[in-house]
Amino acid sequence: MNTILLSDEQVAAYLRDLLERLSALGEAYPRVWCPIGPSGGRVAQAAMREVGRSASDIQHVPVAFERATGVVSFPRDPHPEDTVKGKNVLLIDGAIHSGNTFAKVYRAVEALGVAEICSYSLVVRRGATALPSFFGLAIGDHDRALFLKRRFPNNRLSNFGWVRKLAEEDDTRPMIKCGEDFIDKFSWGDLLYEMRVDQRRRTYLYERNGDVQGFVSFRLTPGETILVDTLGVDRTFQRQGVSGHLMRWAETCGRNAHCGAIELWGVDDRKEWYEKRGYGACGEALVLDGTRFHLMRKKLLYNLPDDGALTTGV
Repeated sequence: MNTILLSDEQVAAYLRDLLERLSALGEAYPRVWCPIGPSGGRVAQAAMREVGRSASDIQHVPVAFERATGVVSFPRDPHPEDTVKGKNVLLIDGAIHSGNTFAKVYRAVEALGVAEICSYSLVVRRGATALPSFFGLAIGDHDRALFLKRRFPNNRLSNFGWVRKLAEEDDTRPMIKCGEDFIDKFSWGDLLYEMRVDQRRRTYLYERNGDVQGFVSFRLTPGETILVDTLGVDRTFQRQGVSGHLMRWAETCGRNAHCGAIELWGVDDRKEWYEKRGYGACGEALVLDGTRFHLMRKKLLYNLPDDGALTTGV
């Protein structure tokens, strides 16, 4: 996954070109702008700064889309048809991912009786199923673009300590004790052996102040899924956020390898912990040696089937 950073100056340059092209339309210039969601609203605001004095001639009818219900609404205008009917409209989005949201909003605006719809998105994913009239930048389906932000977010694993890959010199290190037989039966040597015989296998340790506090072991199949089969935290350091540090790195590894989802076997008494972090059960529970496991899954890449938040101007 590549991250493309667009500066405010670059965004402004794209928008100046858009406005020049719209001005060339003459009388057909769309004077009703419909920004889609917060991201589209940010792009519309940036475009208004470039418009200058003639900005007062433009009417704004923001559009909202609720993914859970699939409902398109116009939160600031109870009767949008009175504003847009018979007029040329500019539909503005910040980023088009799969194209599903854009298509639904386009149809909803079209149904209001507009004359023509011109559309723009600053960023478009190449795999999108619906494309606007104009767009600034096309990116890969597994990439993300950041723009019109006061700061760019860093990846965060933990405030202190470090995450590192299991190394050969760890073979002689005492194994952590988690209090779970199905984890404590492993040695570092076992996990090193698995990495040697399976190129997809990864094991990472979280270490702080010289203590290995926990580890995560997973199998990574690029372009498909990442399967976490062991997540262990030493009893001394449990309930201190160590599991979260390790899972954030596992999810990052999955995204960078273009994995669409991450799966894991969650222990019964940890099921709620995973659910709070976006995981959902995706199969039948399994009981091994008296311990109940749930196969759980979380989407990592949101380009399909519906628009996500990997590309954002919020």
